[in-house]
Amino acid sequence: MVVGRIAAFFAALVLSAATAAAAGPPPSITVRANNIFYAVVVAGREPSPAIGTRVHGCVIAPRTHCPRARLGGAKLSGVQLQYARLGGADLRSARLSLADLAYARAARADLRRAKLTGAGGAYVDLRYARLDHALLWLGGFAQADLTHASLVGAEAGVVSLTGAVLRGADLRGADLSNGLADGADFRGADLRGANLSNLDLAGANMKGARLSGATLCNTIMPDGTVSHRVRGVCPEARFSPYPPSAPPLRVHKPDPLYTVVRAYGPQVASGTVIAGCAITSFTRCPSAKLEGHALHGAFLSYADLRRANLINTNISLGDLAFAQLAAARLAGSQLSGAALVGARARGASFARADLVLTAMSGADLRGASLRGATAVAAAFDGSVLAAADLRGSNLVDISLAGADLGGADLRHANLSEASLVGAHLQGARLSGAIFCNTVMPDGRVRNPRRSCGP
Repeated sequence: MVVGRIAAFFAALVLSAATAAAAGPPPSITVRANNIFYAVVVAGREPSPAIGTRVHGCVIAPRTHCPRARLGGAKLSGVQLQYARLGGADLRSARLSLADLAYARAARADLRRAKLTGAGGAYVDLRYARLDHALLWLGGFAQADLTHASLVGAEAGVVSLTGAVLRGADLRGADLSNGLADGADFRGADLRGANLSNLDLAGANMKGARLSGATLCNTIMPDGTVSHRVRGVCPEARFSPYPPSAPPLRVHKPDPLYTVVRAYGPQVASGTVIAGCAITSFTRCPSAKLEGHALHGAFLSYADLRRANLINTNISLGDLAFAQLAAARLAGSQLSGAALVGARARGASFARADLVLTAMSGADLRGASLRGATAVAAAFDGSVLAAADLRGSNLVDISLAGADLGGADLRHANLSEASLVGAHLQGARLSGAIFCNTVMPDGRVRNPRRSCGP
């Protein structure tokens, strides 16, 4: 996704043998402390309060109403707080790793030194919030409103701020290395001393931003050019917030992270020309013939790929934010871990595609086909899927908060552990769909069970 980033973190992986007998343990990957996903693996092992748990007087659930709640130091890893009202709440040093805060209203909340590793915050309202020295590693805050928020010294490596509003925000000394900020609004923001190594700023508005002392290295600028290009890894780029001495952890095949890691291949360099198409931000390649090509980690934000043939193409960990993909053919493609935030993919085909951990918040997927696709743990918050074909798709643990599924065909789709808070389901076809611990639009859990496994 970002220059030099993918190769560096995969060099730190030790792949275990994947040829174990069927009766033996599943294939696994040993993730070391200098791996880009290490922090998320750690977070995934923290206990998570169940929906409806009361913590310091606040009911932890979607749509909860807890303005000015006193939740400092609370253990809230993995909680579902979509559409929650948390304005002015005290969340200092709270543990919110892997929490879902989509559409939450948390203006002026105090999140100093809070842990938000891998948290999802699409469209969250964090205006004037305090996130100084917070850990936002691998957080997904696409389209979030951080107007005048304070993120001084925040550890936000590999964060997604695609389309976010950070107008007037204070980011002095923040680490934004290896992240995505395509289309973000940084007007008047203070980025002095910030680490912007490997940061993708394609399409961002930087008018009036203060950048003195900021580190630029392989940074993709608003016009798509690369600033301070170097070969290999940028010296200041960080790949983990943990010390190298932290113990290695093992990730097994059922974990979505396993799929993302295994999908990796050599990254295509920005500017590479493949089948006559320059692989770079803002490229114009309508009707391109890229079937079966390896585009791992490709920079394609704002690309014009309408009607392109991308069948069986590997774009895992790529960046296609705000790309034009109307009527594009991506059947059987590998898009695990890719960013398609705000993509315009009306009528496109993602049939049988691998969309594990794919970020598609705010995408236009009207009439698109996702039949038989695997979108485990993907983020489709705020996406428009009206009249889309999702028959037989694997949507386990997907986030569809605020999504428009009107008239969509979800027959026989697996919606176990999925979040549909605030989603529109009018006219959707749901016969044969699997519901297990599924959070419905009103926040209630459908078919609650201890486990949704076989």
